[in-house]
Amino acid sequence: MKRFFLFLLLGVFIFPVSAQDGPDYGFWSNLEDDKKVAFVQGYYTGLARGLKILGQEASRMRSQDKYWSPPFSHENSAKRISEFFTDPMPDYAEIARMINALYENNDNSHIKLETAIYIIMLHHGGKENRANTILLREQKRVLKGK
Repeated sequence: MKRFFLFLLLGVFIFPVSAQDGPDYGFWSNLEDDKKVAFVQGYYTGLARGLKILGQEASRMRSQDKYWSPPFSHENSAKRISEFFTDPMPDYAEIARMINALYENNDNSHIKLETAIYIIMLHHGGKENRANTILLREQKRVLKGK
């Protein structure tokens, strides 16, 4: 009976939340400027914390087994997360302004906020070709439906 109740709770509360899409233009455009900066700060705090946890876990595993090497998924995750960071890193208000500039074009209003940040940071980090490829792919995805 306890397992059934636990499964019911998971089904009712957790699964619908995980099935929702991430924030997009509608969410972003309804935020005030200070809330946009706070969102970007929270987003980057989470990314930095996730990257730190990956590094700590790799160090812990290496200390337990000197022949251990991180699996591809671990390395790939760390690589993908680090692509959100550039050197020098713009401040949070500047990132929020860059997101606003991206969303000014109506063709970009369907792009999820996470993808928009990813595109912006790739472009800011000097990977313009990759950023433009992702941007065009996202625009093409919506235009196919028209």
